[in-house]
Amino acid sequence: MGASVQYLPIGLGTEHLVRPLVRSEWRCDRAVLLVPTHIGTDARMVEATRSLLAETVGIDVEITEIETQDLATVVATAYDELLTELAAGNEVFLNVATPYWSLGAGFATAAHYLIADSRHAEAELTPQNQPLEERLTFYYTEPDGYHVDELCAAAQQIREFRTSFDQMWD
Repeated sequence: MGASVQYLPIGLGTEHLVRPLVRSEWRCDRAVLLVPTHIGTDARMVEATRSLLAETVGIDVEITEIETQDLATVVATAYDELLTELAAGNEVFLNVATPYWSLGAGFATAAHYLIADSRHAEAELTPQNQPLEERLTFYYTEPDGYHVDELCAAAQQIREFRTSFDQMWD
C-alpha cells in the first residue's frame, strides 16, 4: 500500500477537520488542504492548520486552491486529484465537512464517479487488484457547537411528555 493521504476542506473552522489526525485516530502521511480561492492560501486559518499538522503532528502538508463557484469544475478537479493519488497506489481519506457545499459535494461526487469507473476500467485504477472503495474513504467530522446531543435529549423529553400525556388520557 502506498501513502495515506487526507483531503481536508478549509472553511469556517478547522478544529474538527484535524481532530482525527491530531489524536492519531487516522494514519496520515500527507494532508492536502483544500482552500476555496475566495479564502486564499494566505488566510490565517490556512496557515494555522498547516502549522498544526506539519510542525506539531509531523504530517507533510500541501495546499490546493479550489474554485468553488462552479460544481462541475470542482467535480472535474476532484476527479483528477483523487485519480492521481489512487493510480499511485495511495489510500485516500476525504473529509466532506465543509460549509462550502460545492467543495464537499464535488469531491464526494468525484469519489463516487471514480468508484463506478473503476468497476469498468483497466487495472490502472486498482494497481493492487484491490477494490477502489477499499482505498477511498470519505467521512464527516462534526464541528463543535452543533449541539446534536442537546437536540437528541430534547427529542427524548418530548417523546416522554407525549407518552405521559397519552397515558393520562387513557
